[in-house]
Amino acid sequence: MPFFNRRINAVQDKIGFGDLPRLLNDLVTVRIFEPASKLRPLELLDDYFGIKHSRKTYHKMAPKCIGFKETVEQKVIAFAKEYYAFRFDIVFYDVTTLYFETFEEDGLRRNGFSKGDKPQQPRY
Repeated sequence: MPFFNRRINAVQDKIGFGDLPRLLNDLVTVRIFEPASKLRPLELLDDYFGIKHSRKTYHKMAPKCIGFKETVEQKVIAFAKEYYAFRFDIVFYDVTTLYFETFEEDGLRRNGFSKGDKPQQPRY
């Protein structure tokens, strides 16, 4: 297993993410290494780290990820309190993505789901 993957896994384990699905941790790791969306991270995991997850497994797990939100937040807060004397009243974090608008599809951009309610426009 490459050095980068081992180090990120060690951090994930220290935070307490070891009891979350391995695929979820692997997707986080590869997004740190090379941000990509949709199914591309599955290819990158194989290319960079030799880790294989099936599309079927991904599609079964993806809808369940929202259920991990509270668990992840609690683990991150507990870790920050223990190791960084973290004190807070409110925490903000950014979950936005970069995007561009165009009306022409190409090999990279295709019409599809859009959080901005623009399904007839290509997106990356």
